[in-house]
Amino acid sequence: MVARTYVQNNPEDHQVDQLISLGSPHHGAPQVYYLWEGADLNETFGQAWQRIGVGILIQLKKQGFENNIETVQHTVPGLKNLLPDFPYLEKRGSPKPLDEMGQRNLWLENINTLPLPDYLVTKLTTVLGRKGDTLRWIKIRPRSWFDKLLGRWEDGKPTSEKFEIGDKSVLIESGQLEGATVEEISGLSHNDLVESEDGQEKIMDLLGLSPSEYIEITQTSYEPSLVFQLASPANFTIFGPGGWQIGEGTSNNIPGGIYSPEDKLIIIPNPLEGDYEVQVTGENGGGDYRLLFGNINQEADIWREEGGQIGEGETKTHQVSYTPDPEENRLALLQLANKPLQEAKVKASQCKYPFSKFLKKSIRVRIRQINKIISLIENGKDNKAKRELKWAIISLKMLEKNMKFWGKVCPEIETELKFLLREARDYLIQARESYNN
Repeated sequence: MVARTYVQNNPEDHQVDQLISLGSPHHGAPQVYYLWEGADLNETFGQAWQRIGVGILIQLKKQGFENNIETVQHTVPGLKNLLPDFPYLEKRGSPKPLDEMGQRNLWLENINTLPLPDYLVTKLTTVLGRKGDTLRWIKIRPRSWFDKLLGRWEDGKPTSEKFEIGDKSVLIESGQLEGATVEEISGLSHNDLVESEDGQEKIMDLLGLSPSEYIEITQTSYEPSLVFQLASPANFTIFGPGGWQIGEGTSNNIPGGIYSPEDKLIIIPNPLEGDYEVQVTGENGGGDYRLLFGNINQEADIWREEGGQIGEGETKTHQVSYTPDPEENRLALLQLANKPLQEAKVKASQCKYPFSKFLKKSIRVRIRQINKIISLIENGKDNKAKRELKWAIISLKMLEKNMKFWGKVCPEIETELKFLLREARDYLIQARESYNN
């Protein structure tokens, strides 16, 4: 899409002999709606490694009381340019017109205005895969007040889907432009266009090249997996069940495991159930550090964060447990939500009397709500726990809305309080969304 736009915007001197697009969404892709308006990574990305990348971005780039949708939109604004330029939402059996949408891809509509310039379409060949069902329509209903509170589904909450022919990611109709050469390859999915021998052979043929051999790419499955991302002047090593280790100064012999010292990223596919120890060692003078943990699985991706300060050569240890059990993960998220609220209650003591008393009481109410939910889950009352989770999130959001007042009377703790409340809220939202998947 970037190369196509470059040629289109530079008619006189683009220096491109031919342009080949491989399943590029020239007219957008409906599944981007899930990410742009709902921050729903599982519905948007078919590959776990894609969710890992965006999940890390969301965790690291969140500001203030932002929700995930706001973080996605300010961190990766270019995603909006992948929304379709054709109607793709269906409301009460009829297409929702683009001019009635709050989030609309005007950029793509503009560059796809017909007629397209000859200097673009004469250079362009679109290679398309044809392999079964690809998302075409998203059926929607009006969003609930709870969705509105969380800032999601501005143009309607998805209820079901309809499919048409494509490469399982991009529709045939979206992958081509009027006037450009079209090459369809039956039986190839979106990834197959690059990874399969048939896809590579088509690319070489279009380039007029004759390689001596083709090598099909085999991908490691990263679902389930454990992800560790370190954002700090430090390095780290992970010790897992069975005695193996990965990271700084180790042999890194985990099958399919990834350790990138430059990116300070470790990914462990198909992790063993049990306890993992993370040793963080300060370097480059030390300082503040943030350590992200991601539990990537089909039910729901779970992210948590720890951190603090570390000195040069100092080592700090963190413990994380992995289980594929959704209920255990849900309970762990609720316990994690309680932790920043307990810290916030301690911080409230710094507020001048009598305001400290009122603030601590407000926080204790939220803690009791979470403890009640934990008890309900432990006693097998999941439906009631799910309802109570919703009210706990609303209760925490109301406390966030009162931060203007608390910021005036307790300015010395306002920033820390905001961070702690948002952290608790995000854990509660993850716990509730784990029911929906």
